[in-house]
Amino acid sequence: MTRTICILGMLLLPGVAGAGHDDAACSGLEPAVLRFNAGEREQAYPELRALASQACPDPVVYLYAGVVERERRELTVAATTLKRGLQHAPASPQLWTELAVTYSWDDRLSDALDAYREALRLDPFSTSARLGEARVLAWLGQRNAAMARFEAVLDSEPANLEALNGLASVHVLSLRPDAARDYYARVLALAPGNQEARDGLRQAEAVRRVEVSVGLGAMSRPGSALRSVGLMATYRVTPELRVTGGYDTSARDPLREPLPRWPAEIGASVVPFGWHAGAEWRATRASIIGITVQSRRFAGDTTSSFGVNLSRRLNRTLVVLGGLQPGRSSTGGAWTLGSAGLSVATSRSTSVVVQGFRGTGRRGTSSALSLTGTVQGWRRSAVRTSIARGSEHGPAFTSLSAQVAWPLTPAAEFRLDGNWYSGAFHTRCVAVTVTTRF
Repeated sequence: MTRTICILGMLLLPGVAGAGHDDAACSGLEPAVLRFNAGEREQAYPELRALASQACPDPVVYLYAGVVERERRELTVAATTLKRGLQHAPASPQLWTELAVTYSWDDRLSDALDAYREALRLDPFSTSARLGEARVLAWLGQRNAAMARFEAVLDSEPANLEALNGLASVHVLSLRPDAARDYYARVLALAPGNQEARDGLRQAEAVRRVEVSVGLGAMSRPGSALRSVGLMATYRVTPELRVTGGYDTSARDPLREPLPRWPAEIGASVVPFGWHAGAEWRATRASIIGITVQSRRFAGDTTSSFGVNLSRRLNRTLVVLGGLQPGRSSTGGAWTLGSAGLSVATSRSTSVVVQGFRGTGRRGTSSALSLTGTVQGWRRSAVRTSIARGSEHGPAFTSLSAQVAWPLTPAAEFRLDGNWYSGAFHTRCVAVTVTTRF
């Protein structure tokens, strides 16, 4: 489901241009509204802002200015402008609906839901507010309520494309791909070029509960070389909970797993030296909790650990990360690794993650700082690179990693990983992984 703009053309608001304002503060309103409705929104915006600064009481000034500000992604400013309009027209369902849309764009979903419900209190038959409420309920995880709202719209408007697409997307979120495909097919029968339905069909094809990865890995360091075959399986118990387990193999993705990895271990994870199990629970739409239990052997040392990782989305751009991993080594005794980081979505297809690590144990203190960048490409393809610099029990190290993922089919993916680590073992690793879902 995509964020939508509810305003189209001239809206029937109390006091729109043409109602014959005598107030000098609204001088010039009609030309600005005509320009806006002609599609010249950016050109109309300076005039609308001037009218707002003159405290023109006509709510259309704040409605149209707020829409332009939202399109500019000035979401806080847009919300403030729309609320100023509500001071002049508190009973306007259009203003409440546009405020709700603005809140949803800013991931303020609880506020968006309240605004949509106020719009529906004022106009129970507003299709845009009914659809908006349904979308927000789905994003909040209230999928049954969302489906009921979409179905209510379809009862009165059976060919409403937005309701059909919305209902299909809820079925995707609920791991019901067959039902989703049926609704997307209805959309395409009515509008063969509908891009949201075409994209949704691809997403539905990729929905599976079981994911299995098989990997081939190779690692070299001074004096030795190792090759391996590994296996990992993941099962989605519910849309919010998934569990995973397997041999610690090349199939493991150290840049995507629930627990952040110490950069110096990324190379060692390419070949199998132990087993791991974990779970990831999406507690709320914005919060994820991950746990991992692992036991592994590398360079004559056996370690076991239990890790907890938390992530919290602050808005559409920022996600805060944190983790704690206590463990024990057969040669080094007890140790604890902590991590904290920030993920920044720099655009719809790119993101940057900065993470800091701090480890303590009998051998001494270790620390590192890593920077990871991801670029999402065509369909589900992606390129991810990472660089880390730190010290491990004294000596400094640098770790470089790269990953390329490419979809083979809607339910299968090919991945190539490489890693170079300049620490004590000067490790070089490469791995090929094929993942399939069914």
